[in-house]
Parts: sequence; C-alpha cells; structure tokens
Amino acid sequence: MKLEVVRIVAVALLVLMLVVAIAGRLIFGVNEIVGYAVIGLLALMLAVIAIWGRCPHCGKHLFWGFFKLQECPKCGRSLTEERS
Repeated sequence: MKLEVVRIVAVALLVLMLVVAIAGRLIFGVNEIVGYAVIGLLALMLAVIAIWGRCPHCGKHLFWGFFKLQECPKCGRSLTEERS
C-alpha cells in the first residue's frame, strides 16, 4: 500500500475513533462498549501504521513520527516522491 494511502487510512481511523468517542459519550453516557470500540479502533490504526507504514525506498518502519515525517530517517529520501 502506498504511504499516502496508509496516512489517509490512519487519519480516517483516528477521526472515526474521535466521532465514536464523542457520539458514544453524548448518546450512551459512560458506557463500557463505547470504550471498547474506541480501544479497538485505536488498535486497528496502530496496526495499519505498524504493518504498512514503511519507507517506500528502504523499507524502514516509520512508526514514530509517522504523520509528520517528510523524509526517511534511515535513507534520507523523500517520502512523498514515488519509488523509481
């Protein structure tokens, strides 16, 4: 999966997690199931980043700083340009 697609999926899961947390709190109040749903979405987002969040050039995991990195900390190449 391309890195930009991984970032979009991770952000979408983060937004969904926030919506579930806020809507669940407003609709159900304090509820265990809403908490489990939020934890599940968080785990899914972290799994997506851990599995597919790699440098397209050297394959280094980009877990820490995934959303703000513009270049790979290992090979120094841009993360926004396509692999040639």
